[in-house]
Amino acid sequence: MSFPAKSTIILAFGMFVVISIMLYLKVDSNERRRQATYGDSNILNDNSIQKLEERLQSLNKDAQNNKKLLNKIESKIENSNNKEEKNEDFYVNNDGGGKDLNENSKKINRHTSSANSLQFCSFKNHSLPHNAVSDVQMLSVYDILPFDNPNGGVWKQGWPITYDHQKIKEEKRLEVIVIPHSHCDPGWIKTFEKYYEDQVQNILNFMVTYLTQNKDLKFIFAEISFFELWWSKQTNKIREKVKQLLINGQFEIVTGGWVMTDEANAHYYSIIMELFEGHEFLKNQLDYTPRNHWSIDPFGLSPTLAYLLNRSNFTHMAIQRVHYSVKKYLAQKRQLEFIWRQLFAGKSTSTDIITHMFPFYSYDAPHSCGPDPKICCQFDFRRLNGLLTCPWGVDASPITPSNVEERAQLLADQYRKKAQLYGFNTILVPLGDDFRYDIEREWTEQYTNYKKLFDYINSKSEWNINARFGTLSDYFEVLERRLSEKEEENLIEKEQGKYRHNVGKKGKRQGPSPLPILSGDFFTYSDRDDHYWSGYFTSRPFYKHLDRSLQHYLRAADIFFSLVNWKGKMPTNISTLYNSLVNARRALSLFQHHDGVTGTAKSLVMDDYGEKNYPKDANQQQKFKIDLEHFKNKLAEKIIIKEESTLIITNSLGHFRKEIVCIYVNNIKLKIVGNDGKIILQQIEPIFYSDNLNELSIYKDKYSLCFEVELPPLD
Repeated sequence: MSFPAKSTIILAFGMFVVISIMLYLKVDSNERRRQATYGDSNILNDNSIQKLEERLQSLNKDAQNNKKLLNKIESKIENSNNKEEKNEDFYVNNDGGGKDLNENSKKINRHTSSANSLQFCSFKNHSLPHNAVSDVQMLSVYDILPFDNPNGGVWKQGWPITYDHQKIKEEKRLEVIVIPHSHCDPGWIKTFEKYYEDQVQNILNFMVTYLTQNKDLKFIFAEISFFELWWSKQTNKIREKVKQLLINGQFEIVTGGWVMTDEANAHYYSIIMELFEGHEFLKNQLDYTPRNHWSIDPFGLSPTLAYLLNRSNFTHMAIQRVHYSVKKYLAQKRQLEFIWRQLFAGKSTSTDIITHMFPFYSYDAPHSCGPDPKICCQFDFRRLNGLLTCPWGVDASPITPSNVEERAQLLADQYRKKAQLYGFNTILVPLGDDFRYDIEREWTEQYTNYKKLFDYINSKSEWNINARFGTLSDYFEVLERRLSEKEEENLIEKEQGKYRHNVGKKGKRQGPSPLPILSGDFFTYSDRDDHYWSGYFTSRPFYKHLDRSLQHYLRAADIFFSLVNWKGKMPTNISTLYNSLVNARRALSLFQHHDGVTGTAKSLVMDDYGEKNYPKDANQQQKFKIDLEHFKNKLAEKIIIKEESTLIITNSLGHFRKEIVCIYVNNIKLKIVGNDGKIILQQIEPIFYSDNLNELSIYKDKYSLCFEVELPPLD
């Protein structure tokens, strides 16, 4: 906001205060000028009524003058804002046409916003010194989206995609990376162990066999909770093969977290813990460090995780579950690949992470090769011979010399149409679904049939396509190469005077960027119509409470263990204690899965999560007062502190705390004494409960003793 505008606002505020004081003094002057309105007989006299009318007329006149003054001030502010709006940024494209960069931000969504609210948000954004400098601000996008869902044809949530068949021959070759994957939920319809026994161990066993046999076949895997269990059962020979596959780039572990974490309910500490648990295992056992993130199933996406990944040295990420209207909006602008920047980052690039967003409904094969699921489903070769069927009425068929041309042309057309949604002639095509590749036949059919298709597509020079199996790293390497080429082209054009970038307001990015910068989040998720995935924010509150309670105890235990070990006072059973901590971390990390803390798993699976998060041995059960028979409906109870006991109060947070702590005691005369022997400020009170008759009662054998505690950080 300019200096004159600020001065005008300050002046207006000062005048408003002065006028308010004047009005008050007129109404409530000194006592000598007041006349009694009511006499002894409670009857108003004519003189009092006349004076009251004169006073009201005077007040009305002052109010009218005040209104005129405020109108003049408002007019001056509006004129000042109009002058500022004339300085909006423009860019000049190659054909010399000018375009207002902010034209979309001026559209008003009748459902969510108003002109006044947008003006306020605009003022607020300009006033924040650390607001992200970005091309796409999701808060603004949500304001302008109509959130309608017109039928887009074969791509129901989009539009009919076309391309110039002649122009594609002159463009850079379309790079197609097909990524075989299997999304393995560590608990959903079955428990973690049941999924492993029935399917996951087979997936990883066949992965080693088929990748070893076929050097051009690739595979990615994400969930380390499953991988660690499988690894613990393998021979040294198999382990060496896996390490070699990682070195060769045929096998990639993406994200490397214990689970594919939820991003709405999971606390950031638990997210860090599950990432750490997975990464520590990979480093210790395989000397492997993941660099690419794969988040295809969490129900909405948070910039918090993007930030934590950036701080963990991740450079790229692929995401899927975003509101279909947002996907369509970004696809129309070819901005499905972007740099995700934190809202607080300003112009800093320190939080940036390159992000690829899937454009279609799901991460399964029918919604991955292109906009038409009816066609893409025909190229999911697990569906051969009726093993699975396509709901669109046309099933997959094997590739033969007689049909390879027709089938390859059909698939290449889908690749081309998908490429129109991205800006660099590179596309990522996931080939998989939940718990895929658990049978040997799928490995054989997918590899042999796609191999024939790739060979034919790549042999047609006029199609200008290079298709192959790849990993997430392979895709981002291709993308980075294209980005570098684009930057070089922009630099050359700029030196030749053919390119002009943004100019104008201070704070805008200077110079062209191959990828747009986006800031904000992707909540609330909807996959179709008005099916908003928001119930899991609050569903199964007991388990959400349990998650936070256990996280609190675990963090305190971790800190105690580290401090004791640091001071060299570790007991002889250090290995047992450490293993207990690791088991607790892994149990809580497992619960961060996007079907765990969300509460979206089956009841039997939620029960299993609960059992895993409770201590198993008798000593721990006694300390936590666990009622195993009824634990599903109640949290651990407080134990009763007896006389002459010693209490240790710790602060597990990184800042000073002053709080009231309450403990249960069995004697109303007990008191808390500090280390210096002095009695500290405290109070004791009864504990109420509801009895069998639903009446309020008081415990006679325990009381709540509360006292104040002040603790420095991590003390």
